[in-house]
Amino acid sequence: GTGPQPGREDRGVRWGWNTGRRGQHGFTLVELVCVLVILGIVGAIATQRFIDVRSSAHKAVVAGTAAAFGSALELVHSLCIIRNFAGQDNLAGYGADNVDFNTTCYPTDTTGNANVIGNNNARCLRVWNAILFAAPTITTAASGADYRARANNQVCTYRYLRDTSTTREFTYDSRNGLIVVTNPN
Repeated sequence: GTGPQPGREDRGVRWGWNTGRRGQHGFTLVELVCVLVILGIVGAIATQRFIDVRSSAHKAVVAGTAAAFGSALELVHSLCIIRNFAGQDNLAGYGADNVDFNTTCYPTDTTGNANVIGNNNARCLRVWNAILFAAPTITTAASGADYRARANNQVCTYRYLRDTSTTREFTYDSRNGLIVVTNPN
């Protein structure tokens, strides 16, 4: 029959794979090793997926920031042209009314007396803060913010500091407004 049989004890459910052995409880060493191997494989796959997700997130942050910077740059550049403000300082009606421009109407500083970026890291930092609203944090130091600003021959390089596994950055050429993104997978 299917129910309890007379004269037999109902021992209940025993845990383990080797339930066919009389009087033994638990798992064998082979069974435990198999489980550990399976968990190791699953852990390795999960770790790789997690790393891929982090890399994708960093890439998206840099791409989004570069796009926002490019949009802000086009807006302030257009305002400079419309107002015939090339080579002048302290554009009224944009940001804190303190953006300075070179002769091609691209922003160069916010100090009121700098119409070239040159090799001045602080000018790149100030352009970033002047044209981006609610911008990610930036510094001229090697750490301590989301991005690091560097200047070289009128070109600002904005390097993303939150991903140390690869170099993610974009450049802004103040001579022509060109933005180039370096953002590997």
